Amino acid sequence: MFPTPGPAIVGDMRKSLASCALAVAALLAATALPAAADPALTTRPLPLPLGATLGTAVESTASGVYGTAGVPGRSRAVRWTGFRVVPLEPLDGVSTVIDANDLGAVAGAHNGRATAWIAGRRLDLHPAGFDTSEAIGLSDLGHVLVRATTATSTQLSLWRAGHTRLLADYPFPEPSEATISRRGDVAARVFTTTSERTLVWDAAGGAPRTVSGQSALLPIEFTRTGELLAQEWRVVGRDPIWHAQVVRGDARTELPPLDPTGNAFYGGSVDGRYTPAHRANGSGVVVGSSYIPGVGSHATMWRDGRPIDLTPDGAYAYAVEVNERETVLIRDCVEVDADLDCELSLLRGQDRAEIALPDGATEVSVRLDPYRDQVVGTYRGAAGQTVPFVTR
Repeated sequence: MFPTPGPAIVGDMRKSLASCALAVAALLAATALPAAADPALTTRPLPLPLGATLGTAVESTASGVYGTAGVPGRSRAVRWTGFRVVPLEPLDGVSTVIDANDLGAVAGAHNGRATAWIAGRRLDLHPAGFDTSEAIGLSDLGHVLVRATTATSTQLSLWRAGHTRLLADYPFPEPSEATISRRGDVAARVFTTTSERTLVWDAAGGAPRTVSGQSALLPIEFTRTGELLAQEWRVVGRDPIWHAQVVRGDARTELPPLDPTGNAFYGGSVDGRYTPAHRANGSGVVVGSSYIPGVGSHATMWRDGRPIDLTPDGAYAYAVEVNERETVLIRDCVEVDADLDCELSLLRGQDRAEIALPDGATEVSVRLDPYRDQVVGTYRGAAGQTVPFVTR
């Protein structure tokens, strides 16, 4: 029912993507919500398709909010525009959504196989000979980054318009950290039997170039202007420490910490993973955190390479994302019984608004809309179900 895509569908895909692009302005106006200057932001559950009892909201774009909805053991990809939910496929298995772009393309997996939802079609991108795969990122030009694994190997490939370009194939079942830019460049940390390297592939083709350093860089994400945000793992004394970097071509710049004796690093998700996020905006503003010895971690913004302390009174605070309005999503934590209890908030200028989850709910994931002061995400309700939400 869902064949491997070929060049014959390219024309329809381009027409549909162009139509999505023309609708962006209307969608922005239709889904605008209050700014972060409000004293508090509450969450509103997103509607589910008929019969669904749980869901996830994974990405917010100009073309809508993307995630999944279903019942225990079955889920399907969906899109929300405003508070209207549109299924992207039948409920015939287990789908996960990992990334989506402003043109309405979606990447993820269906029944353990790399999948993209483009122009109304579900495309199976699973490489032959591998046990599992997933589509982990998208460009704005139709590229889909695919990672596939067996018990003994991992492969990275780049699909576009029915053609697949092999990027890396190595003899470890390690999930390679990889990211893709808006134009289709790819950065990944890959492994051999004797070493690890960070490579960058140009979207136009050709051999990859190596990004060198004291150790292999962990690629985090490409910015909207094409720079690579990455972290270098260095051992100081007995302690390994992350150092945040900005890579522009062959040049690397280390982000200075708030305290010269500390270090700067990029924030991850609530469980510590480096999931897709917007840690930089089109104006070159970058967000992350700075560790201050003896004090803790403070949410930090870098403007023109200079650090700004966003949470001077915090102990464990992390700037998660920044949008085009320079609004910052912050996770601020306190230690309670040897564990961290965290709160979410939006900060714009001097105005900070806490995001209030329902009583008994816990955060699963959150994303800041790149254009509006709106947060989408997923929380786990008191009964254990996952609930997609948007702030209001």
